[in-house]
Amino acid sequence: MKKTGIGVLACLLLCLQGQAQLKVEDHRPLFVLKNDAIITAPEEGVWSVATGWENDWMTEWVHAAPTEVEQYGEWTILKGEIVLPHGVLYMRDAYREEKPGLIKCVRRFEWKGEKTLSPLTLSVRLRVKGK
Repeated sequence: MKKTGIGVLACLLLCLQGQAQLKVEDHRPLFVLKNDAIITAPEEGVWSVATGWENDWMTEWVHAAPTEVEQYGEWTILKGEIVLPHGVLYMRDAYREEKPGLIKCVRRFEWKGEKTLSPLTLSVRLRVKGK
């Protein structure tokens, strides 16, 4: 799953044929090309999880936005959490420019709770600007 998310983001940025850059505004990541934000996070937040399952589909969606931003060497790290009835789900995205125009994101989820969190659907959602 981690490799899929990285691959999707890398493909999006490479397909744009430009020098994309990462910026963080109001604790939200923006991917900028020629001073124009072309990839942003949804309004609900950077992270989305579903904690239910009904009629063969995910339900009970919960969203969160980063509450912390820190710089660690070349990495820009966004952190946040979702408080659920039986524990806390901690999220962390680490971004780094691999080479000019190619940004890598490593997304981590960590569950700290009384018992196993099931069902759980982790989501990667991005908004890409249209013409």
